[in-house]
Amino acid sequence: MKVKNVVLLLGILLGVLCLFAGGTEISLLGFLVAVSAILAALTLFKMFVEAFPLSIGLRIPYRSTFRVLVTANIASLLVVWIPVQALNSFLYSTYMPVPLAPYFRAYPVAAALGSLITFVVILLVEYGVVAGWCRKQQIQTGWARLLLIVLIMNAATHAVLAPARYQMTRPRHDVKTFTDDSSWAQHPLTEIYYLAANGNLCAVMTDGSNNRVVIPDTVRDYQFLPRQGLYLYRNADDALCLFRESDKQIVECGLPLYKYSMNHVTCSPNGQTVAFWQEELSVGYGENCRLMLFNTDTAKQYSTEVTATNQWNDNFPALAWGDSPDILFMKDTKKKPATITSIIISNNTATLHQTEEQPCELAEAYGRFSKYRRYGDDWRGIFYRASNEHVKIRAWTELGSGITIEQGKDRWRIADNPGLLNLSGNRRFRDVSLLENGQEFVFNDNKGGIYLVNIAERKVGQITSGGTFITLTPRYRQNLWEEDDSQK
Repeated sequence: MKVKNVVLLLGILLGVLCLFAGGTEISLLGFLVAVSAILAALTLFKMFVEAFPLSIGLRIPYRSTFRVLVTANIASLLVVWIPVQALNSFLYSTYMPVPLAPYFRAYPVAAALGSLITFVVILLVEYGVVAGWCRKQQIQTGWARLLLIVLIMNAATHAVLAPARYQMTRPRHDVKTFTDDSSWAQHPLTEIYYLAANGNLCAVMTDGSNNRVVIPDTVRDYQFLPRQGLYLYRNADDALCLFRESDKQIVECGLPLYKYSMNHVTCSPNGQTVAFWQEELSVGYGENCRLMLFNTDTAKQYSTEVTATNQWNDNFPALAWGDSPDILFMKDTKKKPATITSIIISNNTATLHQTEEQPCELAEAYGRFSKYRRYGDDWRGIFYRASNEHVKIRAWTELGSGITIEQGKDRWRIADNPGLLNLSGNRRFRDVSLLENGQEFVFNDNKGGIYLVNIAERKVGQITSGGTFITLTPRYRQNLWEEDDSQK
């Protein structure tokens, strides 16, 4: 056996090992080697198989077809892997259903259509290459006969490669059942607050029932004080607003930091005062901000003497109101360990009081208070981990996005990752949250779906369309003293 053939076979073997030895946790070098080896193996397979009908049809020696077949296959490879794959991706993203259940039902049909498009394009490309070669070699044959020969060539290879390609590139997951809804949710049901596609804050039960609009305004981030029926939220213009369930009134409180999360704003338990940081002056590379108070009775803003400085806008001290209207707390994470200072609020003024060593009772508020935030056009908190004593759940949005669920030695995943090596990440899986029953969890994706998962049955059903959800559970309740629970 020639040395170049030995090297080629070793490359193919290495590619196969890289393909199956590590799932999606594959290095860039391993990925490139695997892809190159697979493409080389496919080209060799097509060339050797297609040589038989071509040599018989044109009545020429078997070996004399190799040169033209190499050219034809390289040409078809370039055409298929660039414009045709781009076309197929466009068709998938445009016409495929978005929710997971109908998406996976439609995927085999879409894959078959993509395979047919690929077959037709390869047929035309290789016909053109072979026809040109025949003219150059002065091989006399009619166009219909030549087209039939090329058709037989590609039908023989496509009959093997199309099913193999489907098996290699179809999305990999371990879900047993996808359902169009979540009517099978366990009782008692859990209420979920979420942002709808139009920006409204809505609420729905885990079985999809009682879906209602809570705030008829564009909401980008929010927190909820259930005892008072009050909501603080950031609107479409990034202004801080207060919404009362009692009278359905929206009150604009001011414009806090340029980029702020719900960690930087808070409302008193009696609903009379809203506190937030407001940028004041630039200090070197940092920003100086001042604590502002908004009185909901007078609809006026009041500047206080309490200030804070930080290098990064998103790390200004967190604010949380105590269970009394005259006690406010701020948590400064610049110092190690972090310090929590109480602030006395009186007559629309604020005075630093003392460092609090022991936990104090806070007003009950729920929101996305995670210290981990998604950067971009929002800065909402993210919750990509969840766990209890029986199960660990993790979502990741990087290459090969998906969700892994671990129960002892049992490990399974939810993913939508069509393509070679299943690393494409057709959709990004984001936040996950275990429900208090310990048997179900909720997740959302970047396609605008919120889903319920039954862990034992490996069942996934869509609750509703939307994102940025919370539940009124300890995971989403504000607590300055305890460790951030968003990634547990």
